[in-house]
Amino acid sequence: MSTLIVTYDDDAGELLSAALRRAKAEVAWVEDLEEAETLVPKLDPMVVVVDTGFAGFSAFVEQIRNERPWARVFLLEEPEAPIYRTGLPVIRKPFDVAELAPLLLREEEAGRLDRDRRRLERRTDQLVEREKDLTRELEHAERLAAIGRIAASMAHEINNPLAVVQSSSIYIREVAERVQHPELLECAADIELAVDRISTFVQHICGFARRERPQLSDASITQAVDIALRLVAPRAKSRHTTIEVNVTTASPVPHDPPRLAQAILNLLSNAVDAAGVGGQKVTLTISNNGEHLAIAVDDNGPGIAVEMTGRLFEPFATTKPHGQGTGLGLSITRQIVQDHGGKVSLGPHPTHPGTRAELLLPIFNSRRFPLLVVDHDALVLRALVSALRSDGFPVEAKSDVREAAAEVLTPPEVIILDAPTTESDGRDLVAQLHELFCEARILAIVDTHVRSPQFADAHLTRPWGRPELLSAVRKLCLSTRQGTVN
Repeated sequence: MSTLIVTYDDDAGELLSAALRRAKAEVAWVEDLEEAETLVPKLDPMVVVVDTGFAGFSAFVEQIRNERPWARVFLLEEPEAPIYRTGLPVIRKPFDVAELAPLLLREEEAGRLDRDRRRLERRTDQLVEREKDLTRELEHAERLAAIGRIAASMAHEINNPLAVVQSSSIYIREVAERVQHPELLECAADIELAVDRISTFVQHICGFARRERPQLSDASITQAVDIALRLVAPRAKSRHTTIEVNVTTASPVPHDPPRLAQAILNLLSNAVDAAGVGGQKVTLTISNNGEHLAIAVDDNGPGIAVEMTGRLFEPFATTKPHGQGTGLGLSITRQIVQDHGGKVSLGPHPTHPGTRAELLLPIFNSRRFPLLVVDHDALVLRALVSALRSDGFPVEAKSDVREAAAEVLTPPEVIILDAPTTESDGRDLVAQLHELFCEARILAIVDTHVRSPQFADAHLTRPWGRPELLSAVRKLCLSTRQGTVN
């Protein structure tokens, strides 16, 4: 839409709209301000001509200038009307439509160029930020490369003899139980504890150096919490610390239970250590605010050390005594949470001395992820669309790229396509789609005997099932929103 005319003056409205239509311009004329307010988002006009005789016209104008700064706004005034010092151009009645119509057409083109320029600038800013993020990730990966090589060697050289020690400790414990030898039984328990500490250290180093992508499932979040609570229980017992669990609600979120359990365990372990030298109480609370699932871990310990402010999530940063911490727990936690599209924070408790660690995970809402399905087979197309819409996804279906280019209005988050049989054809097809929708992720559907296509972000083999399709689409949707929790 190019021009929206808002006036109760029939003569002015008819004259101006007719002149613009003769000039092949798109124009809408309404006689009610409330109707105009509802039409603006739908029509997206480049030029708005509004009569100052409407009560509240200034609020309408201000809203347009705030929400659509590229739109050209003209005030239509009666000859005797007071002058409004808004800085906007004024059209006084009666006007010369022969001069006004060409002016509005030029302003319409200027508005369109301004809008496109702003969008290009915004996209450029996004690409610059993405480049910065990628640069930081590359630097991080280079720093971790050396750790990864050391970790791989260390895991092999340590874990093999460690398995022998663990096996021997179990045998010693069994013998001690048979002969009822308390000191030998305690010695076996100490060996097992030492083995567990060494194993945990090796896992932390290897896990930090090798960033694994989450295997998302629809399991209950309480499963990951239960795993973390069981693992931290011995630590809490040894520090005489109690853990209280409050679950106000547990909305389903796609997550990797073992990896999320590791993240929660790291927060609980830190909280237990802090509470052990403080009030000896830790509270874990699960709630949601409609947008995110929140897992808060509170302790009543001494709080965060001043020297750690700003360094909490740095690798190897720790205030624990030598030999009691790797300094990788929070770094690993942040890595896991970011891979789930979430965010973790750490700060003072809001109501009492101590610390609050909060983990936010986005509650998956399929209605927020527009999809595009491209398949030349009408039967398959209908099946895909039906399966996806049944889960609440807004879906557009097209038979080929040309149709998608001409008719798709909303940029899709994920494109599901029937993959060509050859790698080169697949790359060409994806290149065309990326040219149209540069930020979309690609899910390629391939035959069972075809190897995973390198041109797609993910693949699904035929014959596909509804659960597998929805799971693959959800994973790609989450991958497009990583790190967006605010």
